[in-house]
Amino acid sequence: MQKTLVELPGFDAAAGRPSEAAVEAYERDGVVCLRGAFDAHWVEALRDGVDRAMADALQDGRDHNARGVDQTETQRDQNESDRDLANRADKNETHRDQVESDIDQHQNQSQSQPQPRNQAVHVAKPGEAGCFFYDMFLWRRYAAFRAFAFESPAADLARHIMRSDTLTFYYDLVLSKEPGAGSPTPWHYDEAYWPVAGTQVCNLWTALDDIPAATALRFARGSHRRAENHRAVGFGPGIEYQGQNDPPPPDWDADAGAEIVYAPLSPGDCLIINLRTHHSAPGNLSAARRRAHATHWLGDDARYNDKPWQCDPDERGQNLAHGGKMECAMFPRVR
Repeated sequence: MQKTLVELPGFDAAAGRPSEAAVEAYERDGVVCLRGAFDAHWVEALRDGVDRAMADALQDGRDHNARGVDQTETQRDQNESDRDLANRADKNETHRDQVESDIDQHQNQSQSQPQPRNQAVHVAKPGEAGCFFYDMFLWRRYAAFRAFAFESPAADLARHIMRSDTLTFYYDLVLSKEPGAGSPTPWHYDEAYWPVAGTQVCNLWTALDDIPAATALRFARGSHRRAENHRAVGFGPGIEYQGQNDPPPPDWDADAGAEIVYAPLSPGDCLIINLRTHHSAPGNLSAARRRAHATHWLGDDARYNDKPWQCDPDERGQNLAHGGKMECAMFPRVR
């Protein structure tokens, strides 16, 4: 018997700041739905970015860990981003020092800091007509994703939802379930994959297409309060994480006492998800694409957890100490 799904309430975020009711819903449920969080400008920029990232990663025909980034074009994006920052400095004297600091940071990161390893994944199981694509650390390669991370309402929405005074940007992720990608995303929670600990850590997941109930993310309501740890699970054939001894996540669909919630989304709506909230997603058997962009944020109590096994992403930053703060060149502080 199929479990009945419960639709999450939506909270208006067009003003750029979530309400107290939205914050309380996040704390209670482990996830909150914010309506109208990003306008058409941001949606179009991210859509173009997702499509370009897919084209770059898949241009040579590989279907796993394919990146194929045009470094010349990436550097041109970096230069354009720096020029845009400089233009803003000329127009606004008050923020000149901060913007010039941003320029220096962007240049230093692109020229001297180690780049994340190739992580683009194109999952297509036998017999499926479409693929599930995802890629990470786009902000370090494409101007559109840098702009979203540092200039959109995302950072302040995450900071207010987590009741955090400070905010550090962890990484970004694009996801596209193409029509015919019928395999579901298994139940999992984000902390199982990350070398991160703390309660003020979240995933801000932005819809770039209409996402109806049939393809919407599912959440086990309140599961972020569980003390039990579970292993990371792969999203496709042959994707496994070595060295983990925790049991697999529960099958929440088979748990009669679990309340499974979801939210149909329009482009520009977002979900903010606690790092320990268990979630899954159905396949995409529709004729429409399901593109999304996720940014991951670290608040006041987030700390580096130097797990001895493979993480995803497995980037460990620069000069981080176990139990210390995550802020570094790869994970910059933004608030």
